[in-house]
Amino acid sequence: CVLDTYDFGRCLILDGAMQTTELDNPMYNEMLVHVPIIAHKDPKNILVVGAGACGTLNELTKYKFLKQIDVVEIDKMVVDVCVKEMKSVAGNVLEDDRINFFFENASKYIKNKKAYYDIVYIDASDPVGPSKVLYEQEFYEDVFDSLKDDGMVVSQSESPLFYKDILIDLRSIMSSLFSKVKTYKLVVPCFPGGIWSLTIGSKIYDPENGDTSKLPEGMKYINADLYKTCFMLPNSMNNI
Repeated sequence: CVLDTYDFGRCLILDGAMQTTELDNPMYNEMLVHVPIIAHKDPKNILVVGAGACGTLNELTKYKFLKQIDVVEIDKMVVDVCVKEMKSVAGNVLEDDRINFFFENASKYIKNKKAYYDIVYIDASDPVGPSKVLYEQEFYEDVFDSLKDDGMVVSQSESPLFYKDILIDLRSIMSSLFSKVKTYKLVVPCFPGGIWSLTIGSKIYDPENGDTSKLPEGMKYINADLYKTCFMLPNSMNNI
């Protein structure tokens, strides 16, 4: 459902859990989308898993050099509601002909793609129910195979305060496949604890050595300095 709130603006809630709000949407989606784009040398083909609120897609549309943006979302109703009721988050993503929606199970979809994508974004909800498979070894092996030789994947990796075990498991899975794995931090006020983590697995590129000149104008949260410092983690996260 979509609710109006005084401080956060409109909020998307699924199965009783907060997914995104108008207030902190830029914090989460700008950090999720732009950090890998900065780090990759020449991305063209993108896969987004989840992201029914379309905030991730809205950020991706700001890059004219992207050729194809495929989206696998299990619930079409979420997309339909958000493009209508959360316009400030979703933008005009339905008008961008580079975006292709596939309303199906991502774990099955990914098995049919080999060495095709430059970046895979996994914007999944918490690992319960249908989303649980998106945090498992087999799924990440298929993601690895779907990526080109210089590809990378980024996933939301939960709260380092309250869901540390999920972050540990995800980093372990990525490290078994990718040569470079880095976790970075961000602030998302509507999420438990306020501090959140995103984790990148990269075949060749160092996620910290990106080109910040590629950042689009008008960003509300991310900038060149923030990009450089987001990988500087507190001891509690470095020791994970």
